[in-house]
Amino acid sequence: MRGRAIFIAALGLIVLCAGLLAARGLVVDEPPSEPREVQEARDAPAQPVPLAEPVPARLGRVRPVAPEVVALPQIPPSELQRVPPREALSRFSQPLPPRPRNRGRIFRPFIDAAGRVAGSGLVVTIAGVVVTPPGKVCTDTDGQEWPCGVRARTAFRSFVRGRALACDLPEELTETSYTVACTLGGKDVGAWLVEQGWAEAAPGGPYPEEANAAREARRGIYGEAPSVTADMPEAAGALPPEDGDDPLAAN
Repeated sequence: MRGRAIFIAALGLIVLCAGLLAARGLVVDEPPSEPREVQEARDAPAQPVPLAEPVPARLGRVRPVAPEVVALPQIPPSELQRVPPREALSRFSQPLPPRPRNRGRIFRPFIDAAGRVAGSGLVVTIAGVVVTPPGKVCTDTDGQEWPCGVRARTAFRSFVRGRALACDLPEELTETSYTVACTLGGKDVGAWLVEQGWAEAAPGGPYPEEANAAREARRGIYGEAPSVTADMPEAAGALPPEDGDDPLAAN
């Protein structure tokens, strides 16, 4: 009895499944089969995309740069073309105008001797003077020796004070050292050096009168040895009074 019930249940399930399949065929339409041409086109291998038309040859060819580092495109290098650069996005993107020439200026001068200046990549010797080396030693009328070369260099540095010198340099700078005349604030630098006695006038130069005036006035290297004690408070009588000697102490 039990086996018969199982058989009837299984037969009912089979009939139900058959009915569902039949109903699906009535409700859902099966898609039509694709034509043979469509199937062949779909199964064919993909064709490469045609390249764009090359830029006209008048713009020039471009050779590959570092092919072992930069991956080359899938086209022959001979077909690479150079394209013109784009315009600047604004006037702020444009290149700056060329800087003007210094017009013979020696900026931030460095002085290693009285009569010689270095700066702006050049070494300029003042024309018409004999450079006073820092190691020069002078002897005054009393026979005392003193380092006049160091004094001359210090005086020249104090005169320049780091200001830019205007020198008669050529338009095209082909050398690194020149012997030319210079001015500072409109004053002839060579005339100042000779007039103050910190450099001798070159033979046949333009400063014989300045040299004679410096000798007669005994200025600079023609003068006396500077007094060391003259600047000391003991020599000037500027010693502070001792205790009890202050005239204001009693008041």
